Amino acid sequence: MSDDPDRNCAKCNKRVSLVETRMRCRCGLICCEKHRPIESHDCQFDWRGMQQQRLYQQHQRVHQGAEEIGSGEQWFKQYQKHHEEHGVLGRACHTAGFLILALSPVDSFYAFLFWGDGFVASLRGLVYCMTLGFATAHTLPALVEFARRGRTMRSWLGGCRYCCFSWDLTKKPRFVLAAEWEQAKEHLQNTVTYGRTNCITREVFSEPRTLRHILGCVWRRVQRGAVSC
Repeated sequence: MSDDPDRNCAKCNKRVSLVETRMRCRCGLICCEKHRPIESHDCQFDWRGMQQQRLYQQHQRVHQGAEEIGSGEQWFKQYQKHHEEHGVLGRACHTAGFLILALSPVDSFYAFLFWGDGFVASLRGLVYCMTLGFATAHTLPALVEFARRGRTMRSWLGGCRYCCFSWDLTKKPRFVLAAEWEQAKEHLQNTVTYGRTNCITREVFSEPRTLRHILGCVWRRVQRGAVSC
């Protein structure tokens, strides 16, 4: 006989086999075949909470809140994850939209000084730049993707995270602007190295990503002229 005294079904007190004793429910009860389903023995285990935790662990890209990120490096990693589906063209358009948006204060100031309406013209210029920047970042690449493959990206009307076109800009603007700037420098690196294929690729990517270093590599290559690398 088994030394285990717990050989009876917790619901009907029926004797269960040794194999069935190994099929203990997550709530801790041992039940017969009839009462083993969770709805048959009034299971008290939090199955919903377990599934929510599992989904959270499997999809942290979706569930991680902006408030939980404490460094610019972590923020940029989340930024890249949330823009993976855009592809090279989509990310390039996104950066172009950011640059247009970044120029909106200059345009508004110019409109305020030289257009006839003053404040109204300044506000109109700001709206124009914001609309053009958003369309360049989201709508344009989505239309190109639809023309090429017959499908659109999910973010053709927005919906991305951790960038200047999301509500996260109001939460941590410093991290958002830093991430956009890092992405812009990455595009510049890929542009001057022709997609990491030309002779200055190793030099450009050999040091931390700074504008001075990237432009310095290009300038040194220009000074060498047609001389091979």
